[in-house]
Parts: sequence; structure tokens; C-alpha cells
Amino acid sequence: MTHKECAVTVTIGDKEFSRTYQQIEKSSLTVDDLLKLLSDEKTVKQTIADYHYGMDLRAKSEVRNAILGEVAGPEKAFEKSVKDFMKLREANGKPVSEETARRIVTAYKDAE
Repeated sequence: MTHKECAVTVTIGDKEFSRTYQQIEKSSLTVDDLLKLLSDEKTVKQTIADYHYGMDLRAKSEVRNAILGEVAGPEKAFEKSVKDFMKLREANGKPVSEETARRIVTAYKDAE
């Protein structure tokens, strides 16, 4: 089993913080490596917990992606319409607040 150094970067406001960790290279992991982890009392519980965690993430991501597909599309389109309306008004020398733009775009959407 081999490892590679990977960076994790977190952005908070306008600052970035970065640290590295040792990631197991997927292609280097063998059945023998897994059997060894499962035969060692020190690592068996963590290995099983990691497996369940990964399976849970996969199941949640499928549900999350389904929700995003249904809801995020229209919501993103609405947000883009608000921003575009604000840019158009500003370009014409008559800027409006985001709140006003939201009301106007909502009224236009409801009128359709």
C-alpha cells in the first residue's frame, strides 16, 4: 500500500489555509492489505467504520444530487435573472437594489 501527499485548502473569507495529508493510492490497495487491516484488532473497528462512512456518503450524495437536480436548476436561474436585471439597470444608469430586483423579477415570473 502506497501513499501520496495531498493538499487540503480551506478558504475563510479572503484567506486560504492549507495542510497536507497522506492519502492511500487506490491503485496500490490490495485484497491482502484489506485482510491485514481486518485481522488486526487495532484497525478492524476503524476499517469497518470507514467503510460504513463511505457507503453512507455515497447514498447521501445520490439523494443530494437528485434534490439539486430538481430544485437548484430553477433557483439558480432565478438568481441569475436577478443579477442580470441589476446589471442591465446599472448599465442604463438606473441602478436598483437587490431587494427591488428580486421583487421585479418575481412579479415578472408570476405574470407569465
